[in-house]
Amino acid sequence: GDPPHKEHHALAPAAHREVMVRLAVEGHSSFAVSNIELRRTGKSYSIDTVRALQEVYGPGAHLFFIIGLDAFVDLPSWKEPALLLRSCHVVVLSRPAVSFGRLAALALVPAVPPDALDALDAGERDRFDCPVVDGVRLTLLRVPPCEVSASDIRRRIRQSRSVANLLPPSVESYIIEHG
Repeated sequence: GDPPHKEHHALAPAAHREVMVRLAVEGHSSFAVSNIELRRTGKSYSIDTVRALQEVYGPGAHLFFIIGLDAFVDLPSWKEPALLLRSCHVVVLSRPAVSFGRLAALALVPAVPPDALDALDAGERDRFDCPVVDGVRLTLLRVPPCEVSASDIRRRIRQSRSVANLLPPSVESYIIEHG
C-alpha cells in the first residue's frame, strides 16, 4: 500500500511491488501473497493490516510479524505500537550494524535481561523468547548476516548498478523490463 515511513517517490508503484512479490515467492508453496494493504486507501499502517488479517483468519489464528532489528527500534514512532505488540507474535531478526542492546532503551518492549541481549550480540545465543507481558509475544533471533536491503537495491537500480544475485532472477527481469 502506501507506507507512512517511506518517501512515496522512492518506491515503485504498489501494483508493481505486488507483482514482484508474487514473482519472488512463485514456486514456494509455503508462501501466499495478500493484497490486503493494496485494497486499503490512504496510508497503510501495520496495526491495521494485523487487524484485517485477524478478521480474515479469525481470533484463533497465531499471526507472526517478522521485522528486522533496524526497523524494530523505530517501533515507538509507529501507529499504536503497544497494541501491535499485543496483537501478534513479533519476531525480531538481527541486522548488520544494529545491536540488540538498543532494545534495552525501548520502554515499549518487555524487560530483556542485559546478558541475553549481550549474548545475542556476541553470537553466543541465537534466540531469546521474551517473557509474555500483557499479551506481548516477542522473539529475538540472531540470523546469519544479510547485507542485502531494499534500500540498497533501490539505490543500485537508481544508479544503474547491478542487482544480480540480490533478487530472484524473475524479479530482476521484471524491474529491467518495467523500469
